[in-house]
Amino acid sequence: QLEDEDFGVQYLVALHWSMAQFTPGNSPVTPITVSERIFAASVLALAMIVATCFVSSVTSTMASVWELNRHNITQHVLLKKFLHQHHVSRALASRITRYVEFILELRHKRVHSSKVQFLSLLSGPLHIELQTELFE
Repeated sequence: QLEDEDFGVQYLVALHWSMAQFTPGNSPVTPITVSERIFAASVLALAMIVATCFVSSVTSTMASVWELNRHNITQHVLLKKFLHQHHVSRALASRITRYVEFILELRHKRVHSSKVQFLSLLSGPLHIELQTELFE
């Protein structure tokens, strides 16, 4: 039936079929022969694996971000608790808190050379040339 249709319709039906493999949607094309069923089942299995890997990757990334944020919040709470327990004046506590936030923001914006492990791979002359340019 589709062989008689123009290329645009064939393409749209193929696109619809491939999208239906990634979703629980209805497919406009149903397999008839055994080889078509094997192909459809293989594509469906591959689609499930790809979708699972994608969701897993997003979940892992979100968990890492949440953990980092939780660590920072915990450190802020501990700093404020420490300052309060040791009866540090509000003015000094405020200055300390603002300074810590400033340093954290600065560290977030700038990458320190100690964090770049690949810099240890540089040859001696190349490392000296880099240091010369950095401190000019």
